[in-house]
Formats: sequence, C-alpha cells, structure tokens
Amino acid sequence: MKFRDLIGLAVAGLFISGFAHSASAQVYFTVTVDTSAISGVSGYGEFSLSDGTVVDGTGPSTANNVVLSNFAFGGGSVGAVLPPNIGNASGSMGSSITLADGDGGGVADLAQAYTAGSVFSFDVQMSEVPQAGTSDEFLFRLLDNSLNYIGTADPSGNNALIKVDISTSNIGLTDINAYAASGANIPRPLVTIRTSAPAGTPEPGTVALFSAAGAAGLVAMRRRRRLS
Repeated sequence: MKFRDLIGLAVAGLFISGFAHSASAQVYFTVTVDTSAISGVSGYGEFSLSDGTVVDGTGPSTANNVVLSNFAFGGGSVGAVLPPNIGNASGSMGSSITLADGDGGGVADLAQAYTAGSVFSFDVQMSEVPQAGTSDEFLFRLLDNSLNYIGTADPSGNNALIKVDISTSNIGLTDINAYAASGANIPRPLVTIRTSAPAGTPEPGTVALFSAAGAAGLVAMRRRRRLS
C-alpha cells in the first residue's frame, strides 16, 4: 500500500479551529538513524500519532501530543511537505512538527521529502496519558521516492523504525521500540532519553485542528494495519 493511496482517502475541504491540551507529564528523547547506506538518496520521512481508546469520553482533555524538533540530516537536506497533512498535524522538518490526537479514533500524520545524508536525527517531546484500552501510538517511518514504505523488522507490519505505544505514564527505553530496515541496510535507530526539553522545542499547548471529511476511511485502514 502506497502512502499516496492513503492520502487519497482524505477529501479536500479542511476546516481549522483551536485545539487545547491539558497539562500532562512529558518524556523527552532523541532518535538517531544511521542513513549512511542510503546517503544521497531521496525519499520521505513520515510521522504519525494514532488515537487509541478514549479514557473518559470528555474529548481533548485526555488527548496526547508529540512535538518533534532539531532535525539534522548529516549532510543531507529537507524538501517540501507532502500535502495534505492528515488530522491534527502541522509544521515542517525545517523547524518543528506537532502531532496531536483528538480522542475520536483519528490519525495525525505528516510526511515530508528529504535527501539522506549520514544520519537522520530529531528530538521528541511526548505526553504520557495512557488510554483505557488501545493506547495512542507514535510511528516514525521512511518511504522511498515512489512513496513505498521502506520495510523494517517491525513485527506489527507497520514498517516502523520507531514505534511508541503510550501505555504508561512513565515512558522509558523499554517502551520505545526501534527496528532496523534490513533491505535498505539501515541499522536499528539509537534512542537516547533526555532529562529535559530540547532547546527550542515549542510548547504543545495549542495546535491547529485539521479535519478531513474523508478521514474515516483512512482511520479504518490504519487501525486494521495496527491490529494485523
């Protein structure tokens, strides 16, 4: 399944409104991917936050968020964001990216072009609000220039390089799953837990809400992939 096929399920005609998150505990970590084996090759980086089970039915007060910042490409470069963003996703690898769920079974997803250098690294600030049932899930994946996912050792079949199920209020290294991409000779990413917020990371308190009329089909497809 190609990413652009999934994007096609989101219909044009997005509406924008404010979306506030309550304060919650945060975890900070850095992801470093050795991309020297594909240096000079163009592709896409994709970042997703899938909404799990609603805790109390009150909506945004129980939502999680992920802020990504301080992207580095080790001599590579960043290109254009692949439109449209899905759900509560905004920003760019040129500055920072914010993903937020909405307690409605949705997906926040952003993909952006890049040319690989020796590394692909970024800082993560993630809230820690466990869900009563299916947890929220953060995924980082790479795609080739034809928008096909680069396969990894991820046993769920989601081709994730990084996968985090927000199922605890004290996320640590054992909760952050990192997988190698054997076909592309990309080793398992290095994850480093931080003790404080990365410098220059924006506060995730408010993010624009982008909702597409066709998102329901995308949500169902993503959920089937997560459960397979």
